[in-house]
Amino acid sequence: MDVLLRRGRRQADGPAGGRPEPGAHGVAGLLDAVRSGTVRIVNDPGAGFAEAPALAAFLPALAERLLDEELRLAGARTLWLGDPAARALVGADLGRWMVRRAVDGTVRSITAAALPETARAELAQRILAAPEDYAVSERMPASVAPCVRGRRGWSRGQ
Repeated sequence: MDVLLRRGRRQADGPAGGRPEPGAHGVAGLLDAVRSGTVRIVNDPGAGFAEAPALAAFLPALAERLLDEELRLAGARTLWLGDPAARALVGADLGRWMVRRAVDGTVRSITAAALPETARAELAQRILAAPEDYAVSERMPASVAPCVRGRRGWSRGQ
């Protein structure tokens, strides 16, 4: 059996038949080869779901429900904007949040506070038009760690 580590866009795997759509880059028959057992893909198609930003909003409740325990390490507070209560909280102060597409972890987050007022208002309108498509996380301060610089000793690096 051969092993493959996929790189590239998810859509490049093609539809269920394993053939990429016209104009897509991919390997025709890849998913058929996986189904037949001749190829094993390390990062299986669909595995990116675990990286969906909106999923982070539900992790604390999922851990308690499925594992009967709290998360051992909490992440940044994340809200899915398909929830009306979350939307109301975020709408009161959009500048406090990092905005991301809800199910695509490959898209960079938008720091709402860094946007000019007109761009922030446009973002708010896009969110209101399709709130289920967005998730937000609280902005976190940049981390710092000690580091050595030459022979002078320790300093705070960022």
